[in-house]
Amino acid sequence: MPVVAVAAAAALALAGCAPGSGGNQADKGSTGKVQTDVSSLGKVTLTVWDQETTPGISDSLDELNKEFHQKYSNVKIDRVVRSGSDLRTTLKLALSSKNPPDVIQANQGYADMAAYVKAGLLTDLGPYEDAYGWAKRFPSSQLALDSVSKDGSSIGGGNLYGVSITGEMVGVFYNKSVLDKLGLSVPKSMDEFEAQLPKIKNAGMLPISFGDQDKSPAIHLLSIPLIPALGQQKAADLVFHRSGSFTSQPATQAAQTLADWASKGYVTPGFNGINSNSAATTFGQGGSAYFLGGVWNQNAIQEAGAGETGAGFTVLPQKNGDPLVAMGGIGMGWAIPSGSKQKDAAAAYIDFISSSKGMDVLQKNSQLPAVPSGNVTPKEGTLTADVVKTWSDLTKANGLVPYIDWSTPTFYDTIVQYVQSLMGGQEDVSTFTSALQKDYAGFSGGK
Repeated sequence: MPVVAVAAAAALALAGCAPGSGGNQADKGSTGKVQTDVSSLGKVTLTVWDQETTPGISDSLDELNKEFHQKYSNVKIDRVVRSGSDLRTTLKLALSSKNPPDVIQANQGYADMAAYVKAGLLTDLGPYEDAYGWAKRFPSSQLALDSVSKDGSSIGGGNLYGVSITGEMVGVFYNKSVLDKLGLSVPKSMDEFEAQLPKIKNAGMLPISFGDQDKSPAIHLLSIPLIPALGQQKAADLVFHRSGSFTSQPATQAAQTLADWASKGYVTPGFNGINSNSAATTFGQGGSAYFLGGVWNQNAIQEAGAGETGAGFTVLPQKNGDPLVAMGGIGMGWAIPSGSKQKDAAAAYIDFISSSKGMDVLQKNSQLPAVPSGNVTPKEGTLTADVVKTWSDLTKANGLVPYIDWSTPTFYDTIVQYVQSLMGGQEDVSTFTSALQKDYAGFSGGK
């Protein structure tokens, strides 16, 4: 789902917190020998916190929870669903309480997962990884994104603290009937895409449906012009602090692109007061030619009226023929708080929802599994087929770039604030890029 991050103050507070026992338990995979025979654990109530409010993924979890209980009748699942912003503000307190949830979703990056690890609030899943064979189920590149060094100082490697069940990528949804009506073909590059926008506007149609009330869509929108301009290697180097700058020419041009889209009326008027689901619904109903966002919006688009055949999905290189590149990765990691009293049952639950059965349920509900099982084959010409094929092509091209707000613990707050100001006309491009670079340069993590 969309990226959620905590503010700098939250990260600092986490660093000083500890689990209810007062000790750093981050490196303890379980209280003893791993027990995979869940039926022998007695009656268990497993409290699970997630932020999956959109229909497709939420329905999938409800179905899997029901099947998990059918398999292990001694385990009751108490699912607590919170919005992304609510989870952001309550999770850190819950993790450091004497009775934390047993399973949570932890966003990867310095602001969340790394901060929780540093504070000793998450369980090292290494023993469970060995017991359940997760290293054989998931590519090492995916497990690396849920891995953190023991001291929380670096991400993308180290010990495993989460398991992700969905794949994510940000790209371009297009309305087939709108493009056909305007005599436009599906663009194959950003250059072609941008050349269409004035034509769509002049024809009296909204080019891009966009809502930023949720704030995180600002990050996804910025990635559309930024990531192809940088290319995979430079974009990844920037996020992981290897090299690069947010005041570089590609970053400056991407910022100018967003400012132009807003000033020229290419995006939904009043977008800061419209939530992303509403924008996706408008697009699905034929109210715009394009919707730019993550694949987690697929279900809302389909239910709005586009169905499986009314819309398509693609990611765009800068120029036709360039390597595919897009921002994305894997969904938020399913993790076990250090203070959980039901770690073995929690690990079994994570194993169940991440199994091939779990992947099939996700795909059946129009979600993108992290590792499609191959048991469910989407019908050719459908939106689901587009998403699955694009995911496959993108990963084969090694074109995935981590979310840019992973760059620092405070980058989420900085970027969402300044994108809204930039597109609202309150800040110019220079102020925008300087603010991002100031935040970026002030963080030494990952080096």
